[in-house]
Amino acid sequence: MASIREITGSIYGCYRLALKDNDALSQFNLTASGFWTSFSAMFLSLIVILLQKSIEFKLAAADVNYMQFIFLFGLAVIISWTCYLVAMGVLSKYLDFSAKFSTFAIVYNWSQLAIIAVWFVLAIIVTGLMGPVAAGVIGLFFIGASYLYLWHILVVTLQVTSIVAAAMAFLEFLIAILIHQALLSLLVQAPLAQ
Repeated sequence: MASIREITGSIYGCYRLALKDNDALSQFNLTASGFWTSFSAMFLSLIVILLQKSIEFKLAAADVNYMQFIFLFGLAVIISWTCYLVAMGVLSKYLDFSAKFSTFAIVYNWSQLAIIAVWFVLAIIVTGLMGPVAAGVIGLFFIGASYLYLWHILVVTLQVTSIVAAAMAFLEFLIAILIHQALLSLLVQAPLAQ
């Protein structure tokens, strides 16, 4: 598990990266141990996501089982996150950026935590002030902005062209959509009794 100092330093690095600071990568622990501790971001993100989904579930009064919904959503997040990193690891061998993959994975993991935390706070504020419909609309813009940020991370960490980075960001989108749809469709097909 990452230390508090590494977590805060990495989140600050994500902020600096968003500002296009050329020295932003120096905020991350880019060592071999930093690679493994960056996966703490997945665990921390899962906590934030499940808390947010619990709030959304209560507001939506959905006609599905709460525990099944939370379990499947959490599972979808972990699988899609892992699948994307595995896919990028495989691509790194064929597209000749395997030496830079570790840096990308570290920054990607921490940036996902930063994005999820920012959206959690923003969603609560927007939902409270303007309602869930407005939060949904703003959420779409936020998703677009998060993919632009991912594109920037890909360009900076892997030093690939803009077109290659756009294709890799789109790959993340496809993986996330397909896995989330596949797992969450189980709720519609066979909901458990509440």
